Amino acid sequence: MKKTISVYLVWRLLIIFFVVLSIKLLPLQTNHLGGGLQNYLEKPLFWWHGNFDGEHYLSIAQHGYKPLQYFFFPVFPNLIRSLNIFFLNTLFNLQFTGILLTSIFSFLSILYLIKLLKLDFKNINRNVFLVIFLIFPTSFYLIAVYTESLFLFLAVFAFYSARSKNWIAASIATAIASATRVVGVSLIAALLVEYVVQNKLHKKIIIRKYLYLIFLGFIMSLGLLGYMYFLYQRTGDSLVFIHEVEVYGDQRSSSFVLLPQVFYRYFAKILPNLDFYWPSMFTTFLELTTAIVFLVVIILSFFKLRLSYWTYLTLGYLTPTLSGSFSSLPRYVIVLFPGFILFTQYTQRLPGLVQTTIAAILLLSLTLATGMYARGYWIS
Repeated sequence: MKKTISVYLVWRLLIIFFVVLSIKLLPLQTNHLGGGLQNYLEKPLFWWHGNFDGEHYLSIAQHGYKPLQYFFFPVFPNLIRSLNIFFLNTLFNLQFTGILLTSIFSFLSILYLIKLLKLDFKNINRNVFLVIFLIFPTSFYLIAVYTESLFLFLAVFAFYSARSKNWIAASIATAIASATRVVGVSLIAALLVEYVVQNKLHKKIIIRKYLYLIFLGFIMSLGLLGYMYFLYQRTGDSLVFIHEVEVYGDQRSSSFVLLPQVFYRYFAKILPNLDFYWPSMFTTFLELTTAIVFLVVIILSFFKLRLSYWTYLTLGYLTPTLSGSFSSLPRYVIVLFPGFILFTQYTQRLPGLVQTTIAAILLLSLTLATGMYARGYWIS
């Protein structure tokens, strides 16, 4: 516990240092700043947490849903609003509550990741895993006013509960996760696979356990189904969060695009036409590198990972790419913890110099990505 707390606090201090450094070195982009330009200029170390999507979550928490905000699932903004009910519903108070929540959930995520490693991955060097995970270039999103830390905690807790055969706790956590992020569907599928494997339903038919499997699947889906019902009542379209995805970038499509087409788009269209504006170059190469590395890990891990972990990793990777882009993928993968576990397994076998080089590249990328995001540049 002491070592985990120490590592977590060092990481938090590093993020603060990177933000302070960026304030001194990087010019400010004035759009999509948390709290608006004036608030940001007065307290940048506070308001940077709410840049970009953070603005939408705070807006939903303060005013409820507006048109074109249905892509942002309801658990996180409503949790901010609920915990702020006894205070003035000001943007500052909502931002403070959001930062507090993400700090708590990011730390709980780390604790449960360690518990899960002890349970299922005893050959993993936990210190190496923590370092790799926390210096990944988009790890700062775990303390931004985003859903990453909440969803990661729910996913890890659900897996830990399922592996401990506490299926009610796992189902409730998954239900909440399915109303937190659309990628919650991959968690539902993964835990149902885990139940099938645990009960050997693939080898023999046990009617009672099949009925319980259906019951668990229904409970796990309640969050998503509840949100879809809300959307149908509000807009007449229960899948509006898919149909409006094009609003969040010209490169996204509301119709499904297969993974080979996405890679083709990057290599044949995006890279050849990439301008030499360094922020867009950094973001594009970060997206493509993340896509390639995680695809390789998924392929190599098919026979090495427990089937439920592999299912979660694979579906969690594929789901956001169906929109036709790797945009935001570097952020989306931060909740796909099995990928980081596999990456740690491969990395800890490498020579010390290679490990140090990988760590240096990750840390340098984290420094740049954190600073860019904090100063209003699009990262993920």
